[in-house]
Amino acid sequence: MSANLTKQKELLQKAFNDDYHRKVSSPFGVMAPPRTKPHDGTDYGVDEGENIYPIYDDVEITKIVNNVNANYKSTTGTEKDFGNYVIYYIPKWDISILYAHLKSILASLGKINYKVIGQVGNTGLSTGAHLHLGVAKGRHTTLASIRKHALDFEELVISIEKTEVKPEAGKATIKAGAVYRSQSAKYDGKVVPATYVGKSMAYELDKVGGVDWVYFPEIQSYVDAKNVNFEKDDVKPTPIPTPKPSNVGKVAQLRGTSKKPINLYVSSTIKNPAAKGETGSKNLKILDEANGRLLVESSRYNPTKVWVNSKDVKVV
Repeated sequence: MSANLTKQKELLQKAFNDDYHRKVSSPFGVMAPPRTKPHDGTDYGVDEGENIYPIYDDVEITKIVNNVNANYKSTTGTEKDFGNYVIYYIPKWDISILYAHLKSILASLGKINYKVIGQVGNTGLSTGAHLHLGVAKGRHTTLASIRKHALDFEELVISIEKTEVKPEAGKATIKAGAVYRSQSAKYDGKVVPATYVGKSMAYELDKVGGVDWVYFPEIQSYVDAKNVNFEKDDVKPTPIPTPKPSNVGKVAQLRGTSKKPINLYVSSTIKNPAAKGETGSKNLKILDEANGRLLVESSRYNPTKVWVNSKDVKVV
């Protein structure tokens, strides 16, 4: 089956923190080897080891399985078929999301903001690196539950509320057929004369009786905001900076030596080092990064998780 571009471009760009237009490698509902049942998720093409994020800023991690390091060519008949996986809940949209076949998982149970959940991979019943993305309505805490209520992510319609922010003052035009009211009751309920319909005029906002009324000094009258077109200022948008590539999930080697050890810190902000370290431990997983430092883990240290300056580390 040929791969097709996803319909959920923006959500997947959020999930991978990039600007790619991903391809669907295996759609929802199909049954093809090595599966023995209809597909209850959607597969997307990836490069193994890519970081994966939630599709929304505020989520709750409800389930983590991070102990499957094998790859299977035929079904085990167990949850191991899904490899390492994460389930998270998005309260805003009342949906749960499943990421399966992950290479590694960095997230912990509980509420998180937009941050790396893990890296995509090829664990479990899989013929190559990909992201299996499942979705179900409501909050789910088990793989069986989210699969039982599975929906097609490609067909998912998410209503993102966008509230128009009206300026306190500016210029606007009145729509045809709009009714105005004035300081004088004798003008209430009259239709705005055609002379003023579509004309750009200065205005001020005035909230009366729970309604946004727009006052136009030129005609000394008020019009309901729903019957007004607000003009937008010709302001160039501020460019969004390109996110700096993250080192989280990659492997680090310390540059220190026995003669010139490097500093080890208990946090990313404390100035004074807690101890000194040397090259001894290689291929340390990077767990986090902040303030020019990287958090690595090694059984050689106590505590096992320590912060080191980025300049003292070679990322491989």
